[in-house]
Formats: sequence, structure tokens, C-alpha cells
Amino acid sequence: MADFKPYSLALKGHTFRGSQYDNQQRIEAAVYFMVHGSLTKTAKACGIPLTTLHDWKESEWWPELTDQIRSEKESEFQAGFSRIVQAAIGEIEDRLEHGDVRLVKSKDGYEERRVPISAKDAVMVSAIAYDKLRLSLNLPTSISASQKSLTELSEEFRNIAKNYRRDVIDVKAS
Repeated sequence: MADFKPYSLALKGHTFRGSQYDNQQRIEAAVYFMVHGSLTKTAKACGIPLTTLHDWKESEWWPELTDQIRSEKESEFQAGFSRIVQAAIGEIEDRLEHGDVRLVKSKDGYEERRVPISAKDAVMVSAIAYDKLRLSLNLPTSISASQKSLTELSEEFRNIAKNYRRDVIDVKAS
């Protein structure tokens, strides 16, 4: 059985007089619901009537409990994702430095051999890594500019000129 003690803080101060369910069951139901997103599935899995779960979901303590669970699970997810990213970076560094592992036919059958990665793959790795680095630093990854065509600019200048048209007086120099 999982340890749900950290979540019991969300239930502290709430009284459940006459209830047949303890805090452990409430927490288990909330965790199950957070993972599966279905009160019907939660009712079947936890052995708690669907009507009771609906009441709990509308209670004052349910949002506190699910927020606490969400926060905890989000931290776990971020930590796991960070481990995956670090492992992938290690593999990429190894491939860039030592090449890809390929199965190559030899006189004795097949053997693994390191083969340099292609220039195309190296460019893709560096481009993606550069973009992800810029994103993680909250820096732009592309430049977008609004450039008007010369035709549009010419049209704008004509409109401006029409608005400022003045009478022209011909003067002959003597």
C-alpha cells in the first residue's frame, strides 16, 4: 500500500463524523481519481459508491487535497523528466564524440563498430539543442519581422501625397 501520509495535511481540520470512510480511503480515492480522471473508475477500484465520490468532489476539502496531490505528482514528473533529459544528453554526447554503434559484417559474422554520425544528424542535434537551450533561457528561437513589399509602401506614399496636395504655381524665371 502506498504512503499517503503527506496528503493528510489537506484533510486536517475537517471532521467527518459518522462516516464509514477514513482519511486513508479519501486520499486513495483522490489519488486514483487524479491518475485516472474518472469518478466511475475510482468508485469501482476503491469500493466507494459513486454518489459518495460526487459528494466528496463537491466538498470543501477535495480541492485542497487534489491540489496537493497535483503539486506532488508534478514535482515527481519534473524530476523524472530531468533524469530522462540528462540520460539522453549523455547518449548524444557519446554519439557525437565516439559515433553511432552499428552492426557491421566481419569475417567471423557480425560485430559492433562505432561509425561517425552523419553531418546531417550533427546539424539536427545542434539545431534542436540550440533551440531548446534558448527556450529554457526564455530567449527567442526565431526572428519574425513584418516587411512590407515595395508595392505596399508605394501605395502608402501615394495616399499620403494625396492628403497633402497643394496648389502648384508655375513661376518663370526671367
